[in-house]
Amino acid sequence: MTSPHLLPVEILLQIATYLPPQVQLSLLHAQASLATLFTNHHLLCRDPRGNTVLHLLAAQCDSADHITTQLIPRESINVDIPNNSGDTPLMQAACAGNETMARLLLDRTDVDPDHPNGRGITPLWNAAALGREAIVRLFLHHYVNLDATDSDCMSVLATAIEHGHESVAMLLLAEAENSGDLDASMEECRGRSPLSLAAEHGMAGVVEMLLARDDVDVNARDGGGMTPLLWATWLGKEAVARVLLLQGPRVCVNVEDVFCRTPLSYAAAAGSEEIVRLLLEREDIDPEMVDENRCTPLYHAQDHKRTRELFVQRGLTRLTVEKEEASEGEDE
Repeated sequence: MTSPHLLPVEILLQIATYLPPQVQLSLLHAQASLATLFTNHHLLCRDPRGNTVLHLLAAQCDSADHITTQLIPRESINVDIPNNSGDTPLMQAACAGNETMARLLLDRTDVDPDHPNGRGITPLWNAAALGREAIVRLFLHHYVNLDATDSDCMSVLATAIEHGHESVAMLLLAEAENSGDLDASMEECRGRSPLSLAAEHGMAGVVEMLLARDDVDVNARDGGGMTPLLWATWLGKEAVARVLLLQGPRVCVNVEDVFCRTPLSYAAAAGSEEIVRLLLEREDIDPEMVDENRCTPLYHAQDHKRTRELFVQRGLTRLTVEKEEASEGEDE
């Protein structure tokens, strides 16, 4: 087979207009200077998924920088082309963590950074979901929609938290503190707010940043009736529970879930000594609220000696409360 280097450039460019994108990319790797001569006509070539050579280039990250830096800055090239799924090269670059291509694309005035794909997802949303912190930083240097959501109404911030990317979530909140362009109270389809999700995933730093905002309700219930404090105590996220309890009277400690379990009940069952201590020190705590089985928090602490002692030291000894006894107390 004749080497590309032995053929005139004009012939190579003409041949390239008939090649599938993967072969075009191989040609560019063999002779990168051709990138300065590619035209929109070459981008008409698509693979079965509708990808152009730009989409494939985006997935190659650093190994193709020498091609990217020559091709993407060319204003005569249409670089905002969606494939069959609605993904643009910027979306592909965001997903792959291709910083060079993402930066060059975002610097262009003809690229829509908020272009959603067929599922309504923006490049920033995908970058946050995948934990691409460097890519998220690039987007934050441009005007983008921080409140973009997917089809389940999950925001950029919520998806970063849901997928366990605490540093990305904190980066978004820090940017929002400066710009004010983020709604931190936005709920997804299950009624979960970013604060609720952060409490569940044990992200104490994110919780602290959220609680510093005016648009966050520390006692908001999700679709399942759970508050952030209930999530934290149920799952044993002690650092989060500590941050929430430092809010003082602002946070409700006697809140019940659908099983009539309270934060104290869950903390006792988890053997979380520090959280039980903090809860019992609250003046407004009701330490003998019973669950649907008429069991007190002390009952759930039976497998944890040191936690159990915290109740006993305060004269709390009842494990269960009969219905008749509870009714009498309510009548009084």
